[in-house]
Amino acid sequence: MVVKKKIFVQRLKMLLGIASMAKALRLVTDKEEFSLPKIAKMKKIIFDELAKYEDITIFSGEGEDFAPNILTFWNHGCSR
Repeated sequence: MVVKKKIFVQRLKMLLGIASMAKALRLVTDKEEFSLPKIAKMKKIIFDELAKYEDITIFSGEGEDFAPNILTFWNHGCSR
């Protein structure tokens, strides 16, 4: 029972993170030309923070060759 609760909490945190990122993106993209640099900065900050954890694999890249509004990663702790 404790394991199921732990998995539920991990997935809930992941879901909340996705929702908050979507909300932040929606707030910033009201003015697209103005907001693209802001989105890229926001992605960089989140990217750098996620890179600190060894149990997280980041699939998205950095730089101008990658979409500024997409950040794909895998949390190994949330695996089944």
